[in-house]
Amino acid sequence: MRTASHHATLTLVVACTIAILFFFLGITFPSAHFWGRYLLPVVLVFLWGRRRDIYIVAALAVVLLIPEFWIESTSLTHFVASHLLPVAILCGVAWLLAQQRQLQEQTVRHELELDEQVKVRTAALAAREEQLAKIFRANP
Repeated sequence: MRTASHHATLTLVVACTIAILFFFLGITFPSAHFWGRYLLPVVLVFLWGRRRDIYIVAALAVVLLIPEFWIESTSLTHFVASHLLPVAILCGVAWLLAQQRQLQEQTVRHELELDEQVKVRTAALAAREEQLAKIFRANP
């Protein structure tokens, strides 16, 4: 279990590093305006990290989006289209991915519980079958 924790922590560090690199690339090359690049770290954490890490990376991306778009913003419509809409989409995607991850975890938990129930019931059935076989052999 400890290995999975290190793996998830490494995934979080890599995703945060990628988000910060995208931030500096956005500042360095403002003409290459593509706000969706912040979805890549969120998806990376969704695939290999923990559920709470999705929110951490999304929050970092939002924090990095704010100064990037604040500098570029010229009018109210540009501010809404270039700032508020990407932040809302990024938060929405992060929430949906976290919900999907939670459902996947619940499904795995339920499958394990069902497997355990099948094993217990199969063992009880085998024990009862053995008991009946002993009774049958004991009677002439």
